[in-house]
Amino acid sequence: MHYNHVLLDLLIIFVSALGMMLVFFRVGRLPTVLAFLAAGVACGPHGFGFVTDAHTIETLAEIGIVLLLF
Repeated sequence: MHYNHVLLDLLIIFVSALGMMLVFFRVGRLPTVLAFLAAGVACGPHGFGFVTDAHTIETLAEIGIVLLLF
């Protein structure tokens, strides 16, 4: 059951990032990285609080960064 909650959090992040990308592209062709940052701030625990398990998401993000290095 815990994995379903993590998958739901990831889905919320991806959908909000896609929405922010579309908005930022339409507003003034702003970079995609800014849209990703805005989506992270909006969905995080200090924003609207959509993502509740920030520790697991942070661990997955660190694994993604390590994989990008190689």
